[in-house]
Amino acid sequence: MDFFHSLYETLSILVYFFPIYLVLSKSILEFLLIYCIGPITESRLIAQGYNVERLADRASDVVLPDEPITWLHGDTYSRDFSTHHNVIGLQDYKTVVDEEAIDRLVYLEYKFLHVYSPKVLCAYESRCPERKIHLYYTDSCKPNPDLYASLTRFYPSTDKYI
Repeated sequence: MDFFHSLYETLSILVYFFPIYLVLSKSILEFLLIYCIGPITESRLIAQGYNVERLADRASDVVLPDEPITWLHGDTYSRDFSTHHNVIGLQDYKTVVDEEAIDRLVYLEYKFLHVYSPKVLCAYESRCPERKIHLYYTDSCKPNPDLYASLTRFYPSTDKYI
């Protein structure tokens, strides 16, 4: 009975303080500085109400400030910032292939495709017949040139074609 009573008290406190938490979290957004890479990421974060400073257009060009930084990243990235003495890296997402979406591409008509992930490219090339489409791909992808009409590398945070 004591367990359920303490659980009830805890839930009551959480419910009671929830509106205060919303007010606090909004004020935290105003004071928290988020460093980002690229103008697209910058504009998305600003639109969500974050205080943002863009460090560079590409990860290779970033010079980190000498202050404590928490780096949120996925399972793949172009530069490992956790090697810096002042950076703590936290993986907060993982690239997952949407198998159903890849299967749908077999039946669709299209002239070009943008691919950001080697996992997605591998799944696409294994399922889709030779299409002779124009493929836009990131540095991390290694497409088979025999399967495409043309290939163009691009950098997704700037939409600049390389």
